[in-house]
Amino acid sequence: MTKTATETPEKLVAEYQQTGSPLTFRAIYDYLQGYNELTYVTFRQILPESMLDRGELRAFVDDSIIQSLKSYNDAESQLGFLGHFLLTVSQTAEAAKRCLTMNVCALSDIHIYKTANHLQESAVKLWQKQWRMTADDLLQFKAEVQSVMAVYDCYSKSSPLHQRFAKLLAWESTEFLGSPAGISVDQQELQEARESFREFYVNKQLEEAITAFQLGQLSAFSSIMNHRELVEERKSMQEHLSDPLFQCYEHEPLTAGEIDAVLDASLLDALETWQKGQRVADSFSTFVLCKWQVIGYQKETGGKLKNTLANCMCKMGLPADTLETFSKSSKKASAYYTVLAIDLLTALETADFMESLQDYSQYLPNRVEPAAWRAFRSYCKANALNVAHFPQV
Repeated sequence: MTKTATETPEKLVAEYQQTGSPLTFRAIYDYLQGYNELTYVTFRQILPESMLDRGELRAFVDDSIIQSLKSYNDAESQLGFLGHFLLTVSQTAEAAKRCLTMNVCALSDIHIYKTANHLQESAVKLWQKQWRMTADDLLQFKAEVQSVMAVYDCYSKSSPLHQRFAKLLAWESTEFLGSPAGISVDQQELQEARESFREFYVNKQLEEAITAFQLGQLSAFSSIMNHRELVEERKSMQEHLSDPLFQCYEHEPLTAGEIDAVLDASLLDALETWQKGQRVADSFSTFVLCKWQVIGYQKETGGKLKNTLANCMCKMGLPADTLETFSKSSKKASAYYTVLAIDLLTALETADFMESLQDYSQYLPNRVEPAAWRAFRSYCKANALNVAHFPQV
């Protein structure tokens, strides 16, 4: 004789609420299966025909069981557990119908959303959450999912490898729905696809935030600051500048306040000068090291940086104050100033100043340095100044 046959459902529910026993849950589940016809009649009375053919009724039933177990109170309920369950079924159906009218996201789309955000909850649970959202929450969730799907579409078109990975992710998003795409799947490759897409998505988010920041949306700064890659890079550079061995190797140590100021200013410069294709963390670390070297040079020479750079301008056949006036022409130019300064100071230490400058043409194209030289060159050309001796970057 089964547990269900010897005990009332109310006692089973009370036991399950206290213990969470899987065996007790199974007994309640079996009990409710005996009322399947009544359950499905309730759904058919509320839901449109289009939803009855989508294979989602089973999920609606399972969600109703879970919700009714969570909310049932024997002392307050006048319906008994079965009545409470059927009422929950009605509420679930009404919520699902409301979601349908708002054209919410498909389960497969939500799976891609879960993958992109590295969420622990299953796609099914996220999907079911929609039925208990307010209209405003639904619209926000829908917008989030659609945003991820737009990035997914961009990801699938970005390279042949990403196209292959996108197909694997699409297969995974539909496989558990019972409609596999019919392709063989290597689990290791599938994991690589997940990680690849997550990295692409996070970087895309960062790009969009930086673009918004450059357009004057200062609210985007907090999401940039909290980006994992930048948080890790900032911590790394902070430790680097604070390391006594590193400090002693070049010049006198910076104070904690000076280090924070360098890090803050470097991040703003990296954001101001960022261009599509650049890795902002690399730009950030470049600015940090350049500013650190400039501070060191100023300390060691008693503030002679300006005079030294004026001398470099003369060597290039330019007016002595060219770099100084360039730095004041825009925020971007001001950011580039320290990068150009370090390149010039480095070239001064070599036997052939002009030949050393030409070596900067070997920089990778998505680095900060060539962008800085291109901006300086354009400024000089626009002001009818000699650019014959500029690095060809």
